Amino acid sequence: MVAIKKILVAYDTEEQSKRALETAIQMAKDVGAEIYIVTSVEKPQAMRGIDDNTRNYLEKMLGNAADNAKKDGVIVQPEIFSEMLDSLKDHKRVDYEKTLEDVAAKAKAEGLMVRSKVLYGGKPGESIIKFAEREKVDLIAIGSHNRGTLERFFLGSVSFYVIQHAHCAVLVVK
Repeated sequence: MVAIKKILVAYDTEEQSKRALETAIQMAKDVGAEIYIVTSVEKPQAMRGIDDNTRNYLEKMLGNAADNAKKDGVIVQPEIFSEMLDSLKDHKRVDYEKTLEDVAAKAKAEGLMVRSKVLYGGKPGESIIKFAEREKVDLIAIGSHNRGTLERFFLGSVSFYVIQHAHCAVLVVK
């Protein structure tokens, strides 16, 4: 039997990943393992896949920029969009880091050694696998999003990718 010393939890605030974290915390307490809580964020591309808080923030920024431009009789140049995407990236980064800090604090309160990390760029499955290999993780705990075969074909599935490519054991929690 392989000793489990490091558990990686792929966390995305969905109910399944919360259950994966709870399971990993209990396992880590039982075997004395440390936990890595990670989330993977792709670079923002237009408005695809952003959460409601970020969407509201972006709409507010766009509204302010449009109002200010109108008042000043200015035509908004394309560079403004680059600045807005940079600001959006910073806003999301802060949100993700805060979320992981809060989650990590709960695990630390259980007396565990916990590290959290937001992985930026790249596809989430690939980022999780690379991080797990680099840190020599013994177990990856990840939530299942219960997608069927057809949905997985069109939408992809991080948990499916991780199962197929992990160098270590993977625990998929429903």
